[in-house]
Amino acid sequence: MRKRTWAWLVPFAAMIFISVSLLQGAYHQRGDWERVVDDLARTIRVMETHDPDQRDPNDILKGAVSGMIQVLDPHSSFFDEKTFARMKEEQKGSFYGIGVGIRSIDGILTVISPVPGTPAARAGIRAGDIISEINGEPTENKPIEELMKKLRGPKGTRVTITIVREGYSEPFQVTLVRDEIPLATVTYAFMVQNRWGYLRLKSFGEKTHEELVSRLGKLKEAGMEGLILDIRGNTGGLLEQAVEVLDLFLPEGLVLVQVKGRGLAHGMTYTSHNGEPYELIPLVILVNEGTASAAEIVAGAVQDHDRGLIVGEPTWGKGLVQTLYPLSHHTAVALTTARYYTPAGRLIQRSYDSYFEYLFPEVLGRRQAPPGAGGYRTDLGRRVYSGGGIQPDVYVPPMDWPEAVQKLYSRFAFFEYAKQYAPEEQKGMEVSHHSRRILLARDFRVDDAMVDHFIRFLEKKKIPFSLDKLRENDDWLRRALKKEILSALWGDEAGYEYLIQFDPQFQAALKNMKESRDLWTRRLETGYGTPVKRTARSGP
Repeated sequence: MRKRTWAWLVPFAAMIFISVSLLQGAYHQRGDWERVVDDLARTIRVMETHDPDQRDPNDILKGAVSGMIQVLDPHSSFFDEKTFARMKEEQKGSFYGIGVGIRSIDGILTVISPVPGTPAARAGIRAGDIISEINGEPTENKPIEELMKKLRGPKGTRVTITIVREGYSEPFQVTLVRDEIPLATVTYAFMVQNRWGYLRLKSFGEKTHEELVSRLGKLKEAGMEGLILDIRGNTGGLLEQAVEVLDLFLPEGLVLVQVKGRGLAHGMTYTSHNGEPYELIPLVILVNEGTASAAEIVAGAVQDHDRGLIVGEPTWGKGLVQTLYPLSHHTAVALTTARYYTPAGRLIQRSYDSYFEYLFPEVLGRRQAPPGAGGYRTDLGRRVYSGGGIQPDVYVPPMDWPEAVQKLYSRFAFFEYAKQYAPEEQKGMEVSHHSRRILLARDFRVDDAMVDHFIRFLEKKKIPFSLDKLRENDDWLRRALKKEILSALWGDEAGYEYLIQFDPQFQAALKNMKESRDLWTRRLETGYGTPVKRTARSGP
């Protein structure tokens, strides 16, 4: 029985090495790879015969492939069944379920936020609700992955959940019909000062362009005169979607990104091809050290063509292209096969000679451009840098929360406190459930009485805090309280829209909107230049 279990591993591992050898063939003699494959097969047979433990061959395979890939670069990786399935789901942009973000807080399954327009949101499920049972089975202290599977299922099927809500005298049950749940890549979109549009893009999935067009259309109808595109923390995604996003803002015929690799004889050049209604509006892009890959392609193209200003911190510097190779048993390997270059020819990827410094850049403090990497110019002649991510045009440090407030956030103190409140417009519902929750209007103010009430809450819940430190950071304390209550009662966007007004990077984006407009005006005055001729190798 054990031999049958191990038997498939030898040819499977050999197949992996043969696949890698095809990619590395120019650097190694064929005989070297045959020896490596032979040694691997012998090692597996020795382990099968002499290992005293009954090990799962899948674990051996995962360890072997992961170890091989580690010698390549930081971004080549192996996907087991779970991670491969999750990645495909995220790129697809949807799944079937009830539409809630959940988290286990001290073993209690808690709703963090319902997704607008989903079965959970339509049924009135709200942030802070506790899901005590799923189809009659208790959820307390159960693995979160197991509970997520129970909430998800085929479209049109039913699931009954038992809700425990703060202030309600009794738990109540809700039966929901599972539906398609969009995994939105555009998380927030709203107007600022009735003039500027703000749009936060968290990743690039299959439906990003479609989402963006929809949200931009609504902002335009609301009077948008310029746009702040926030890609902070955006770790990338699908290259084609990044190209389509850029195509919304750049005129026809401009280079967007260049992809160069051994498998591409002369590389691939993606160019803009659509005249869009957004190619003239002022554009500011917010970036930080979490901005990577496809998001850096967007920032780099906008900067190289002087389309707008980049505000924030230096980006991560991930310019390696991974190609996904599905394997058997629902697994896959993602191998680096090319590199990204901006329109000016800049390499986005930063050095990974030191894996520690690459994975933990914060040890170096603020990252500067590599020495001698400034020999590149934008269309208007501004100096830009290569090999260290995208350096912002306007450097602004991030919003710095006081430690005393951060500690309370890490204990979910503000989230738990917000559960005591309810929207004033839901008064009838609260009365019918004999609720003890406090009613609030949307324009509420965090006054001294509410701060004192919160302090008593911390004491009652035995959450450690320093009263002196909280008093020293009174403004931040009030902001955190208002943000969390707004989010709990009127949705994540309400809380986010309130809090971002205190974000220094966001404020810098607003201040530089005029300069961004002037920069693009000067660029337009020079003409677009000679459009890039499309070839069979050009992108869409």
